[in-house]
Amino acid sequence: MKVIDPDGRCEASNFNSSSSSPCDSGYVFDLSVFPATLATDESLVCDSQWQEQLLGTLMMLGLLVGSVLGGWLSDRIGRKRTLLIAVLVMGPSILVKRKNGEH
Repeated sequence: MKVIDPDGRCEASNFNSSSSSPCDSGYVFDLSVFPATLATDESLVCDSQWQEQLLGTLMMLGLLVGSVLGGWLSDRIGRKRTLLIAVLVMGPSILVKRKNGEH
């Protein structure tokens, strides 16, 4: 059951956590632990939850491919050069994401 504040706000504390119902102003997330997550930023709830699961799967697949490729590359050119290549690829990628994103 949802309860709306007298001023019309839809707050998470107004809800019974054992049940859910739609909120007129969109979804309400508990931001007490993390101020923002992928699920809250992209509203990955209910019917869109598969996107969050797909992203997790793709991340693990990327880790697998990167580990295999990194191991093979370190055998061919050495660990230091492989690490340098990884830093040169990931560093700019992280900086671009940081500049373009809110995180």
